[in-house]
Amino acid sequence: MKKILILVLAFTYAAFAFSAEIAIGGRGNFNWDVGTSLARDGDTLFKALRQAGASYSLYDNIGGGVGVYGNIELFDADRVKLALQPEIDLNFNNGINSKVNTGYKNSSVTIATTTLDIPLLLMVDFPVNKSVVGIGLGPQVSFPLAFFAATNSNGIINDYGNTLNFDGFNFGFAFDIHAKFHIGNSIAFVPNLRYNLDVTPTKAQETVGWVEYHYELFVRRGMCVGLGVEYHL
Repeated sequence: MKKILILVLAFTYAAFAFSAEIAIGGRGNFNWDVGTSLARDGDTLFKALRQAGASYSLYDNIGGGVGVYGNIELFDADRVKLALQPEIDLNFNNGINSKVNTGYKNSSVTIATTTLDIPLLLMVDFPVNKSVVGIGLGPQVSFPLAFFAATNSNGIINDYGNTLNFDGFNFGFAFDIHAKFHIGNSIAFVPNLRYNLDVTPTKAQETVGWVEYHYELFVRRGMCVGLGVEYHL
């Protein structure tokens, strides 16, 4: 993880040194899971519940996040700009919730993570009057940092987050739609809509006695609505 962060920072510094136009920005966002699916062991858990006679329904987590980024212009032709945008984002409460009915009591199962997401996006911006609209796409590496796994059965909550450790990192893609509303020559407000699509599952590791267990829990699909401020250097 440290090596990847160092590479991102070194690449960003080198690009800043040679770029014609550079901007830095910060953003806050509201996110919710859209299409997050159970992976191998999460699916096995809920199949076991169903075979035991329980019914269940899945619903999405709601969370938030913050991030910082640099926008490095690569090409400009008649105000249509191509730029590279490395980011470091912290997103909270990624995961999945469920409601379980066993016939005599209602329970819920929650699996959620806090992740450090590092996307590298290729952005294309188009002029619209005095503003800009654009799209972006690129790969993303995600490092789970904190885990919340709990069951709630008739008000009795069992938290398993302290017994589980994350196992590795996730790889995926980020898709971005944004607009830029400039105030003067240096500052712009940047609302955006983003879809995070992991292609590898979130994995956890648990040690029971002398035995290590490895679980594939869920594959994240998340939508983010954000608002940022960008400053052109």
